[in-house]
Amino acid sequence: MRPPAQPDVRQGNVRNQVILALLALAMALAFFDRMNFSVALADPGFLRAFHLDDQDRGVLNSAFYWSYALLQMPAGWLVDRYGVRWPFALGFLCWSAATAATAISTSVATLIALRILLGIGESVLSPVMMRWIRLNMPESRSGLAVGIVMLGSKLGPALGAPLSAWLLVRWGWPQMFLILGMIPILWVVPWLLLVRDRSTPLAPSQPGQNGGFANISVAAVLVASFCYQYFIYFCLTWMPAYVVEAFHLDITGMGWYSMVAFGGTAVIAVAAGYAADRLIARGQNALRVRASFAIAGLALASTEIASVFVTHRSAALFITAFALSAAGLVTPNHWALGQLLVPARFSGKMAGMQACAAGLPGIAAPLFTAWLKSISGGYALPVITVAVILVIGMLCYLVVLRSAGSRISDADSPGPERSGPAQQ
Repeated sequence: MRPPAQPDVRQGNVRNQVILALLALAMALAFFDRMNFSVALADPGFLRAFHLDDQDRGVLNSAFYWSYALLQMPAGWLVDRYGVRWPFALGFLCWSAATAATAISTSVATLIALRILLGIGESVLSPVMMRWIRLNMPESRSGLAVGIVMLGSKLGPALGAPLSAWLLVRWGWPQMFLILGMIPILWVVPWLLLVRDRSTPLAPSQPGQNGGFANISVAAVLVASFCYQYFIYFCLTWMPAYVVEAFHLDITGMGWYSMVAFGGTAVIAVAAGYAADRLIARGQNALRVRASFAIAGLALASTEIASVFVTHRSAALFITAFALSAAGLVTPNHWALGQLLVPARFSGKMAGMQACAAGLPGIAAPLFTAWLKSISGGYALPVITVAVILVIGMLCYLVVLRSAGSRISDADSPGPERSGPAQQ
């Protein structure tokens, strides 16, 4: 009698890598659809077409996050209940359609409605990402996995800014939105062909880990997520206008500058995820490692404040790009850190809570920046505010180290992953 056929581990691993690449691509495409609107709002022709002032720009930059932030927790419940395959496919189609339909907008009200629809579609993005990684990747590789997926969130703006600027200059803003909305729909085909939902993680939780919600630590991580993302959303929504108006770059120059700044964040995010994973695989406490990386990233990002005090344009541009690039130290580790604090069965819900906290500054940053700019007459006060918020985030991660780091002993940190099939 023949023994039962064994699963092909290599085939499962290859499939996982392909799906991870698809998630990174989806993340990039999602941020394309956030960045292209910021590029349009820096274009004088677009502003004249809709008669927009600074307050209008703040509202339009914020509108996406009204639905995106508020639906994060329901989206987390949705993917925990129904899996990642169909919720993500439907969400992807929804946000692509919203982007394409922007090409035929004729009023500010229509623009706002489509940005809200875009937020509804993208609300499943983070819960899907974290649930799939939690169930298919061991902890000693989860940081790199998150870094690879979040690479898309940096490459999206890095490549999306110059591409959007080129399309806008070459063909106009309606054609830009139509092209960037319709072509990405092809992504859904390989996703539906490759992804199968699973309900149990690749490896069981280690003793002492993930026993339940650690209230103080979870609250601190959520506040820190808000602080970190406030800086990111300031850069996503106002940086194009900032470098055009404060540093006198043209639209094309702004696109290339954004590519360099967000590209630096992408490279550092992947490197930080890999480095943290190696330390964890060697026996270091996972929570302490990831929180330390996050603290370092926020500290370096807060150097953005120096850009408003230097008088040389090149120095100010360098400082702004350096601060945004350094934030890449936070990107993979703050997402993986949140997952360390809850059981695997709550991975989608935790991701939803964290994404909600990370989405709320998408509402606050554009509006608050517009208000600060209007009362101060420039960008100095908005940038100083960003630095203060980043320091608050650092203090929150110190709370996590103190309250949760003592609860999870070094002995409980996951070591090198166990061998086994990477099931779908």
